[in-house]
Amino acid sequence: QLQWLQSQWANPKQAIVTIPFMKFPTLVDHYLQVFTSDVENSYIDQFYKRLIVGLINWLETNVVRQNQKYADVLRITNYSFLLGALGELRLKQVIPPSIDASLQSVRESLDVSRIQYVKWMVAYEFPILTSIHDRFSDLICSGSNLATLPNLALFASKNEIASLGISEGELTKKSIQT
Repeated sequence: QLQWLQSQWANPKQAIVTIPFMKFPTLVDHYLQVFTSDVENSYIDQFYKRLIVGLINWLETNVVRQNQKYADVLRITNYSFLLGALGELRLKQVIPPSIDASLQSVRESLDVSRIQYVKWMVAYEFPILTSIHDRFSDLICSGSNLATLPNLALFASKNEIASLGISEGELTKKSIQT
């Protein structure tokens, strides 16, 4: 299975669930039916650990590193699918401890990727506002006495503020795909 996994290729520009991630829950389900004796057996658990670690490493090394621009989208898509599919499998049968432990790190990585992706989307849709926010928040975090709303003019030019599209006290409406 690990050799097959290494031979798989995925296009990092396509935000789809990759074939190895699609097949993994079914593979685990079949193995759980074969190894019915003791899921917590250390030898069998090590087998499952090698499978899921191999899957995660495949995504990180063979797909994500090809194009960092799409890294967060790929993680979100594939990790969400994996968590959902193995969550359904968990309702039917006991999941090996090594897979449970790995799913915790997958959840954490998914949370980080979601935050990074939302930050990227906001920065992409509102570059000037993001620039102003970054400069002003750096000042606030430094504890400077200049970090007051009236002093915002010191950190943002009149043209930057005007280009935000402020009319009658409201920003121009923009949509962000979620």
